[in-house]
Amino acid sequence: MADKGGLQLLPETRKRIDVNVPGENRTVYIGVALIVLVLAVYGGLWWYSQNLNTKIAEADNQLLALEKGRDKKAEQSLITLSKQIGITNQLIKSHTYWSAGFSRIESALQTNVQFRSFSAV
Repeated sequence: MADKGGLQLLPETRKRIDVNVPGENRTVYIGVALIVLVLAVYGGLWWYSQNLNTKIAEADNQLLALEKGRDKKAEQSLITLSKQIGITNQLIKSHTYWSAGFSRIESALQTNVQFRSFSAV
């Protein structure tokens, strides 16, 4: 079929022309590297998240153990005692002022005057 009526339309041998473009697979390699990098980051974040969830669960268990070991009646009595000590401290600190005030009142009054009650805020 190459020669038809003395006219040759196609060459007898065909040569394949290979064009080698340097870096033609570079985008594929970059894409694969980015996918691997994204998967590695995702795996690292997932592992970190699981690690934090485990630590939170352990802290919750420790908190529950501490809560079970509490003696709420003793805590309430300690709070009451602390408030009473605070009030007593205030009285002791102001004791010298009250004593000085009472002695001034006493010196200002006549000897036959008596108080039935005395209140101050």
